[in-house]
Amino acid sequence: MMVLNVVGSTTAGLVADMMQRKTVLTLIYSLRGCAFIALLLLPGNLELWVFAAVIGFSFMATTPQTVSLTADIYGLSALGIITGMTVLVRQIGGASGILIAGYLFDVTGSYTLPFTMAGFLLLPAVLLSFTIKEQKYSARYQTWPKPAPVLSGCNNNQSITGA
Repeated sequence: MMVLNVVGSTTAGLVADMMQRKTVLTLIYSLRGCAFIALLLLPGNLELWVFAAVIGFSFMATTPQTVSLTADIYGLSALGIITGMTVLVRQIGGASGILIAGYLFDVTGSYTLPFTMAGFLLLPAVLLSFTIKEQKYSARYQTWPKPAPVLSGCNNNQSITGA
């Protein structure tokens, strides 16, 4: 899975430099949702292999998109605090998810419910990432006025017209 993490995050970063980052982020979350569906529906050990491969590819692939979108929309001066808060919330969610999944397994004797919940919780992530107004707010798509041309060949004793 770690090799696929490297491949996924590198590939997603390269692709996001060529197209809208929100589109790549949406596709990654959708792909991850498909992994949970595969885990629940595919037979035997195939489910585990497909899940591990897709999650491995998509798990860290959201990081370049999230950090890039944050920098593009909020600027570099706010990047540290926003990324720090995002990582904090992600870690709290991850730790809580593990505890809830363990509790639900103890209660139901199966991981079906926790994995179903995890898959469904990706729906808001897909919808929210898709609705980011990247072209409106991202510095990447802003047009800046062109600087005035620098006149060459003039010295302090000449005017622009050469008189």
